[in-house]
Amino acid sequence: MDPNTTWDTLLYAYATKDFKSAVEHADALIGWLDSGGFPPSLTIGSTTLKLTCQLDEDWNRALASAACMHILNRFGKEDEHAAH
Repeated sequence: MDPNTTWDTLLYAYATKDFKSAVEHADALIGWLDSGGFPPSLTIGSTTLKLTCQLDEDWNRALASAACMHILNRFGKEDEHAAH
């Protein structure tokens, strides 16, 4: 599993309203994270474009998990992930 590729594909699917694919990638990524896999490396940017940075693994894990849970809860598979 490459969490960076999965994250990028998840974001693209969500942005293009391919929610079936977004759910599949969110499910794969949350499973990876829950089994102790490392999170994707997220780049964080401010809305003013004055800050772009890479933060630590805990931040990346929290943001990736929250995004996956949002997709799963909104578009499917919420019952399977109630414990997350």
